[in-house]
Amino acid sequence: MSVLLEKLPVYKCPNCEHRGQANQWIDCEYEGLSCEGCGDKVVYDGDTETAWWSVALYAISRAYGGPEEGGWWYDTGELCAPWHVRGFDNYEEAKEYYQQLRNDYQDERDVRVLGFNEKLPVKSFPETRPYYS
Repeated sequence: MSVLLEKLPVYKCPNCEHRGQANQWIDCEYEGLSCEGCGDKVVYDGDTETAWWSVALYAISRAYGGPEEGGWWYDTGELCAPWHVRGFDNYEEAKEYYQQLRNDYQDERDVRVLGFNEKLPVKSFPETRPYYS
């Protein structure tokens, strides 16, 4: 979710032949990539040029996941400072802005800059509570 890429990997479902970009197929980052059509595991099928990017700033905190293995925690994020949200159609400009924000907030422990490839920034993450596996 947080890396700006010039090219995006394209995945194909061996079961239903559906093709798509990885950032459209991740149901839960803890479960991996699965086809949005049939749910089967997808395979890499090449790269495609990224058309646009967005960058945003998030307030980060930790949430208790559960008591398994002595207790575990996970990161959560909430979009903050909406005036910092920017969209770009130029990769170099997006990278430069991303790095500028990182430099501006490097001393802030609970703030993280995230970049998105062909996707608008999310309001918060994770979308669903992760589970212990």
